[in-house]
Amino acid sequence: MSTHYLQSIDRIYRLGLGPDVETHIYIYQTKALVGLGSIDLSVSRRLATKLRNLQLLLEDPDLHQLALDEENADDPVDYDIQMQDLVDLVEELEGRGGGVTEEEA
Repeated sequence: MSTHYLQSIDRIYRLGLGPDVETHIYIYQTKALVGLGSIDLSVSRRLATKLRNLQLLLEDPDLHQLALDEENADDPVDYDIQMQDLVDLVEELEGRGGGVTEEEA
């Protein structure tokens, strides 16, 4: 999921735009009260964790050579749901979520 997210952000400015065009990307997120329970907060936390892990991995030059272009992939949908994704979502909906730190946002 995080790889598709990063690739889509990377493509937004490239698709048919000239090099002189300045692109701004806005990511909207629910402003739910802490403890209220919000799927947005759970997704934001899990995505931030996956993006940090992906960034750590991509610092390895060998992994750049193994990258598969999304258009050539068999299935663009990521069905890989990890147990921690579900745990985080349930905790958020039960009001036990940790909120999103500025580092994760």
